[in-house]
Amino acid sequence: MLLGALGNAVDTADDGAQACAATETEAYDLVLMDLEMPVMNGLQAIEIIRARSCPPPRLVVVTADHGAESRAECLAAGADDVQTKPVDLAKLTAIIATALELPQAGHEP
Repeated sequence: MLLGALGNAVDTADDGAQACAATETEAYDLVLMDLEMPVMNGLQAIEIIRARSCPPPRLVVVTADHGAESRAECLAAGADDVQTKPVDLAKLTAIIATALELPQAGHEP
């Protein structure tokens, strides 16, 4: 809902396997990935998306796990960034701008 409120086109997947399948048929600029999903977890999905997509989308993990070890594991799996929950609208806007290398409000391009 937050992504849509920002004016983005949004697709959703209920699990990691669906996310992988979606990236095979659609070119995405950015994928926000949770770590804990049914069928296939976020780390497995990230590795598959990285291997199959050419060019791969920017992959940002959004997780409730605030630990440094979890962040390192996500980055090692191929995530471009890791953000912790809860994510508010301003933070989500910054995540998208950073991931897609867009100018952010209050910053010169």
